[in-house]
Amino acid sequence: MGFFRIVAFIILVQDRTWAVRIRDLIVPKIFELGTDDHILLDCDFEYEASEKYQLDIKWYFNNEPSPFIQWVPGQMSRPQLIDEKFRGHVNLNHSVHADAFMRHRALLLTNPTLDLSGIYTCKVSTFLDEDIRQKKLTIYAPASSISFQQDRFRSGKEVNISCSVEGIYPLPQIKLTWGPYQLDDSEASVTPHEEEGTFNVVVHRVISHDDLPSETLLGCELSIPGTNYLVREESLYRHRGGRKFKFLIPI
Repeated sequence: MGFFRIVAFIILVQDRTWAVRIRDLIVPKIFELGTDDHILLDCDFEYEASEKYQLDIKWYFNNEPSPFIQWVPGQMSRPQLIDEKFRGHVNLNHSVHADAFMRHRALLLTNPTLDLSGIYTCKVSTFLDEDIRQKKLTIYAPASSISFQQDRFRSGKEVNISCSVEGIYPLPQIKLTWGPYQLDDSEASVTPHEEEGTFNVVVHRVISHDDLPSETLLGCELSIPGTNYLVREESLYRHRGGRKFKFLIPI
């Protein structure tokens, strides 16, 4: 008798495992602020017809214990916004499927802002089953201005090289370079702009002329981790005389 109970339990569990399942959670890894006025997050799932009136779709942001939006297809004609943080940033009428129980499975973020960068979790559940997926969305702002300078000391024995970046998010990685090499022991200062949510960053390093050839290429390399954003600025430095040239190469 015990054997039959075990077999029955296994069959029941197997049936439940596939009753509701998220096939794919589509979330772009990176988004450059200002390139578009919306971002689409799609939680593609499948369900058993017998449980369609039990479906409950919730979206969570970062580590918040409560969802910021919820849709119960059997009870609501459209999703319900719960977190005021997302008011004005979600199109509640957006539809992606003809099936009435999957119509609002996707989330259309409108008017993206930097504070919407984070981890998005989709949870689809019924009375007996649930499936959860999460992915990270990085919204970044490229630098509004970049300045690379070489200031020779009055003594004529040293030079201060600095790279200043404004209006960037998230915190970038800035490298001062000497030809193909990175200059270590650079000092950095960061100034946050709370209203805009961006940062101003200055990195500098003082180098003795004794450590430099009479003519060398110094530069600044700016990147945002996790994105393909990369900018280089370089100029030729001579112990005597000014720079020979200066150029900016966005990649």
